[in-house]
Amino acid sequence: MATLVFDSLSFVKRLTEKGCFTQEQAEVATEALQQAFEQYSDSHLNQLASSRDIQELKLAIRELELKTETKLAETKAELIRWVVAVGLLQTSLIVAMLFKLMGSG
Repeated sequence: MATLVFDSLSFVKRLTEKGCFTQEQAEVATEALQQAFEQYSDSHLNQLASSRDIQELKLAIRELELKTETKLAETKAELIRWVVAVGLLQTSLIVAMLFKLMGSG
């Protein structure tokens, strides 16, 4: 669990040294601030990604990129096969029609 580090003793000392607060006021203010940090920590810091999470995400993205590149290459190869096949079929039909026309005439 992630937590914020807060030096409450030095915070109280600083508030009392500056004359802003009495010792009791500084302690109460510090407790309130400590509770706010804990609530923030509980509700927000646990949602942050760790460096391991980020590394795992990068690996997953790279794997997805590789799969996508592979699929694109397969699709491109299949499309080229179809274009070549259709081209050969068209050529065959044209040649057959030319022979038919030459034979009739």
